[in-house]
Amino acid sequence: MRGAAVLLSLALVATACGSSSSGIATPTTGSTGVTTTAPASTTTTGPGSTTTTTSAPVDLTRTIEGAKSGGTLRIAIEAESDGLNPTANNLAVSGLDMADAVLEPLFTWDANSEPTPYLVKTYETSADGMSFTIHLRSGITFTDGAPFDADAVIANVEGQLADPIISLAMRPGLDLKNPIEKVDNLSVRFNLSIPDRVFAARLSDQLGLMGSPKWLAAAKADKTLNQHPIGTGPFVFKSRILNQSTKFVRNPDWWRTKVYGTPVYLDAVE
Repeated sequence: MRGAAVLLSLALVATACGSSSSGIATPTTGSTGVTTTAPASTTTTGPGSTTTTTSAPVDLTRTIEGAKSGGTLRIAIEAESDGLNPTANNLAVSGLDMADAVLEPLFTWDANSEPTPYLVKTYETSADGMSFTIHLRSGITFTDGAPFDADAVIANVEGQLADPIISLAMRPGLDLKNPIEKVDNLSVRFNLSIPDRVFAARLSDQLGLMGSPKWLAAAKADKTLNQHPIGTGPFVFKSRILNQSTKFVRNPDWWRTKVYGTPVYLDAVE
């Protein structure tokens, strides 16, 4: 896990001003670094046809006893990023540390350093390892009102594949004739060119961060919008002055607060 992100995770939990209490081992929402997990469940359907996996789940309901709400957490990072768009910018460490406040991943990591679903609910790997199907959580929207659904995932992946730099990380192993397809409104299938039993791990960092398809489309026409990320996370973009400061404020409509009661304690991260 990235060093600054770990610092952010610990600070969001430990500071007197509050925490994001996500209880997940990911920098995305300011985690505690500790997860409550159950044994992974694997079901094989048919004669060696499909393996359905419900990984050790992240604890979406965790709160921090005695935590107080309010305050702004200010974090120093070691470098600037040219933008915060996971389909167009090379985020590196500092870019990911900033983007993670707003953008959430399809997969995260559990306490045993295994990829586990986050925005994804369950996933399936074909018996031959040549396809990887994800089923998304329902009822999640981006902060601009766009639904988080199969079309949104496809828009993000197609954006990555179209970028000359980001595609270098996304293209390997995919069947480029038909890399991704919509199964239903909340399911997509990745078609692979070689078997890949750990494809979920690829979708746990920049390649798995999901931006609003409305924002991605607008940013294609206006590159300055790459600085203003729109996601599903616990914070929303407020302001950004390159080489000086970037500020995110609490998302009052975060899906985990609405569905699971998980609070966002901090007023802002800067």
